[in-house]
Amino acid sequence: MKISGADNMNEEGTVVRVEGNRARVLATRGSACESCGSRSLCHPFGGNSKNVEIEAINAANARVGNVVNISIQSSTVMKAAFIVYMIPILMLFAGVFLGKWFADKNNYDADLISLLAGIFAFSVTFLILKLTSKRFSGKAEYIPVITEIKE
Repeated sequence: MKISGADNMNEEGTVVRVEGNRARVLATRGSACESCGSRSLCHPFGGNSKNVEIEAINAANARVGNVVNISIQSSTVMKAAFIVYMIPILMLFAGVFLGKWFADKNNYDADLISLLAGIFAFSVTFLILKLTSKRFSGKAEYIPVITEIKE
């Protein structure tokens, strides 16, 4: 069974667990991971496993042991990467510039205030992302889909 889609990132893996309409797929980091500039961030504390377990929507009704293709839209991956990486950096810069502006207006040490404001804005942004991550991770568009059973 195959469900096709254009402009998708695809990987192959083995179903290790089925839970309702979702499945856990053990995939080898492949071509999509090799070209990703953030691949080292998947294991920031020194893990070097070549395998990753991915939760996917089981649209193809795969069973444990099946080799499957999983797919997610490239635009969704790019949107998620923007939210996780770019927004905190943009908020860091906004905090630095607002801190400098505030310090200049009030005759405070501009370097210290801009540093503290940048760190504060960066930290608050990560806190907000952490608190809202459950809402995003539950959306179907952010979850890969099993598109084909190979074996």
